Amino acid sequence: MFDNYNNISGDYVPTNTNKCCRQNIPFIKVPNVDYDANGNVIGYFWYYGDTMNIRVELYGSINVPEDSIVYTSTGQRPDSSTVGYVNQKAYNVIDLISWTCTAIVESETVEYTWTIDSEFVYPTTGKGVYFTIDNYLRGRTVRATLYNYKHEQVDSRILEGSSIVDYRIDAELSAKLIRGTYYLTIVICDQNRDSYITAADDIMLTVK
Repeated sequence: MFDNYNNISGDYVPTNTNKCCRQNIPFIKVPNVDYDANGNVIGYFWYYGDTMNIRVELYGSINVPEDSIVYTSTGQRPDSSTVGYVNQKAYNVIDLISWTCTAIVESETVEYTWTIDSEFVYPTTGKGVYFTIDNYLRGRTVRATLYNYKHEQVDSRILEGSSIVDYRIDAELSAKLIRGTYYLTIVICDQNRDSYITAADDIMLTVK
C-alpha cells in the first residue's frame, strides 16, 4: 500500500547536490543516473569505493473517490451529524483511517452511521489528495534497508521520521558493497500502532 509515496520526481537525483553543501563535505559524490530506453529514471549508480550521501525525498499523495470526505488533521473523523450517503467513504490521510457510511436513521433528526474500515484502502484512480508528510511522520521513525540482488539484507538503520531521508554510504559500508545491483527500501514505522508503511520500495542502486 501507499505506492504513491514512491513518487520521486524524474529529475530528482537522491543525493545532496547543493553545491555549497558539497564544498563543505567534499567526499560526497553525485551518483550517476540510470535511464531506461524511454529516458525514465530507473536507478542510480556509482563506482566501487565511492562514499556519498543518498538523499530520498518523501511526500504524501493518495487517490480517493471523487465524492469522498477527506480529513487532513490528526484526530478528525466523521460522526453521527456528518452528512453522507450509504457506501460513501471518508478518509483521514494523516491517521491512515477510513470510514464507510453504513446507515442513515431518520426520526426527529437524521443520524449517520460511519463505520471504521478494518483496513485503510483506497482506489488507484480518483481525485488526488496531497498532504504534508512531515505532519504524518511526527513521532514516527524511518527504517532504511539496503538489500543485495538476492534481496538479502546488507545494511539497515533506524532514522528519525523526516520527509528527507539521508542514507550515508561511508567508507566502511562502501568497502562491503562489491560491484553489482542493490535495492534501497524506506519503511515508515509507528510502533505505538504497530504499523509499517513502505514509503519507497526497491530504489535500484548499482555499484560499478
